[in-house]
Amino acid sequence: MVVKKLSLLGVKFHFVGDLNQSIYGFRKSNPANVRRRMEELVFEEYALNENWRSGQAIVDVCSNILESERVVGNPRIASVKPRVLEYLNCPSEVLPAIREMTLIHDKVVVVARGHATLQRLRTGRAFEGIELLALACMNLKAGRLTDIAQCLETFGKWLATRLDLQVTRAGPYCPLDFESKLAWRIFLHDSLQFLVENELGDGGQTWSSWARAAKIALGQLPDRAFVPVEMRGRLEGLRGLNLRARPGQGKSLISERLAGVPDEAAHRDSLRFETIHGVKGETHDVTVVVSSLQPGVHLSHWKDWLRDRTSEAARFAYVASSRPKHVLIWAVKKLKAEDRLVLEALGFELP
Repeated sequence: MVVKKLSLLGVKFHFVGDLNQSIYGFRKSNPANVRRRMEELVFEEYALNENWRSGQAIVDVCSNILESERVVGNPRIASVKPRVLEYLNCPSEVLPAIREMTLIHDKVVVVARGHATLQRLRTGRAFEGIELLALACMNLKAGRLTDIAQCLETFGKWLATRLDLQVTRAGPYCPLDFESKLAWRIFLHDSLQFLVENELGDGGQTWSSWARAAKIALGQLPDRAFVPVEMRGRLEGLRGLNLRARPGQGKSLISERLAGVPDEAAHRDSLRFETIHGVKGETHDVTVVVSSLQPGVHLSHWKDWLRDRTSEAARFAYVASSRPKHVLIWAVKKLKAEDRLVLEALGFELP
């Protein structure tokens, strides 16, 4: 509306952008609306048909994803044909191959649509599942100011994974439509404080008794006055949450597992794991785009991305696949013969 009124007053506009980078449908963002306004105001369009970020083979795949016009890649970057890696049961199966293939590169980022898929990839970490939640509670109760930031990050990560939130790196793990990062941090802190007040910071409990107490406290969390309005509905997923100790650890004390173990930050993988929204605008040496096990779940499977080349799902694949300078890899569940032909036609090299 502002652009229209100013245009009628004679103001001239110059906009530079890529409508195919629009992946914020949950905020009602739709590139078709921009197109309509451009036509209404008779904007003259000039195509940007040179890409200086990536080699030609990567640029070709990105064009094929959207079935768009050809773009010229950076001639100074070797044109390395994008690869497909296949896994049988879990995306983490391809991690050894990824590490071996990317030894000469520095900035290697593994990207997925949602945190559920990312969680399956994060192997070799010190803690996982309810251990992350317990670790955040224990550290907050310890009261060391230097631990608070790590507490919030650990709890934010656990919450994003359990509720499958789409988040940014900032915040930390702040939902994309949550405007105030400060308000998010305050919410994380108040939530952890509530859990600690309900005895979840006591490392002298067994994992079984702690899990029972955590289930009750988390079920009450959505009703707390400090919960922001935009989070109340999402926290309903915490009611009746099924929390279990690791097999064989139910009768052992929490302190036996957590005390004296280095912080999770010390166990960070050489690979960086991010959501598609989290890498928008970035440039990597290598980008690994991971497809989920099944199509139809949060538009996170490669078939979802190719079903309608004008959809936001296709733009997810385009945004993720256009990040790397040198190497693009798609990690997908074991392909059928007909699926291999689809990806080969897209421009990928298959084993």
